[in-house]
Amino acid sequence: MQTIRQPLVFVDTHSQAPQTALGLAISHAKAHQAPLTIVDAIDDSSWARVFAGPLLQDIHQRMVEEKDAALRTAVTRAKEQGVSASAELLHGSPAFAIIHQVLQGGHDIVYKTMSGDPDVRGRLLGNTARRLLHKCPGAVCLVHPKFQHVGRIVAAIGPETEAGEGREMNTEILDTSRMLAPSPADVHAIQSWELYGATMLHGHMSSDDLMAQARAHYDKAYEQFKAICARAQLQPEQIHLLEGGREDVISEYADQAASDLLVLGSYARSGLRGMLLGNTAEMLLDNLRCSALTLKTADFISPLA
Repeated sequence: MQTIRQPLVFVDTHSQAPQTALGLAISHAKAHQAPLTIVDAIDDSSWARVFAGPLLQDIHQRMVEEKDAALRTAVTRAKEQGVSASAELLHGSPAFAIIHQVLQGGHDIVYKTMSGDPDVRGRLLGNTARRLLHKCPGAVCLVHPKFQHVGRIVAAIGPETEAGEGREMNTEILDTSRMLAPSPADVHAIQSWELYGATMLHGHMSSDDLMAQARAHYDKAYEQFKAICARAQLQPEQIHLLEGGREDVISEYADQAASDLLVLGSYARSGLRGMLLGNTAEMLLDNLRCSALTLKTADFISPLA
């Protein structure tokens, strides 16, 4: 992502949580001189047909009016900061309504505030966020409820094969991180490494030989990682190759480094159209103490398209 062209932000005007996604979306739209679309959704597709009593119709109309008023307030806030903004109240399930809006409007990034209790791990991703991660084209930025500003950005880099597999996504992650960072020095790249088969090797070689094997593996992984980061002109102090499982390493480093935004890639599983991120990766996002921006591969096609 070289720039932000058509941002869209979802605001849940009935939520008690601070709508931190709106603030970040306005900031990014202003920085990139992009028109901002602000949406909310009301899921009236099923009950409105079944329960047609005057009382429920009155409640429904009040909800529509409240959401329309809140959207107008959000538009005013954006315009006061010099951002061209428009609003629309969508109808239907929030996630699917947002995705259809993205497909129709050609939006390249969607912002949404994480739901749940920010002080309780494992409770940040609601159903709407999960569906956007799996099925929404373009980038999805999930903004932490305690978000204040973007300072330190962590770019989660994956390995690349000799044939170049993984290079396009890594380039996208690094380019996007540098684009959003206050300065190039605020970007830190992280990658995990593990000695494959370490448990089995332990029983077949001495500790010294195992250490030598691990060191050789680390050196090779670091040289490749350094070459990847060199393309983004990162300095050695901005490169962090850490031992452990990918999700654990990312989560722990993001916490320890007091990161504000994690940028990572989503990879479609072969044969499962539209399925992105595994359960482990979703658990990572559920437990983050910072915001996260997920990027899709260029060939991703939404199952709702």
